Amino acid sequence: MEHWVNNAGNNLTLNIYNQCTNPTSNYFLIGVINDQTRVATYKVIPVASANQRAIKFLPRTLSPQFDNLKLNSFYNLVVYEQTNDTNIDPTNAVVLGLRWQGTMIVDGASEVTYTQYANPTTQNYVYFKE
Repeated sequence: MEHWVNNAGNNLTLNIYNQCTNPTSNYFLIGVINDQTRVATYKVIPVASANQRAIKFLPRTLSPQFDNLKLNSFYNLVVYEQTNDTNIDPTNAVVLGLRWQGTMIVDGASEVTYTQYANPTTQNYVYFKE
């Protein structure tokens, strides 16, 4: 499972080099599909680096890339290889094929906060004591 952080740059390194037609010259379309709403966002993300095994991308959860992702939500993540640097439609003829898919969660920057109560009551039976 991939973990992306909200409002930040992220690292996506995939072992797909050998599955690609031309990983150094072609372009990659990355899609993020919300598991709950099924709303999809597709962006062409440039290759940050590639070797004979893995391809590294640096997608951002900031504008203009994936800035509409919800915190603590699960997404399907898909990566397509294509020959065009502007196409954002995975059904277009320039798409050479699906190269990877997986699950992703967007983690929030803050943690859950708790209120400590002095004493438990009938409505507040959970008691935290330091």
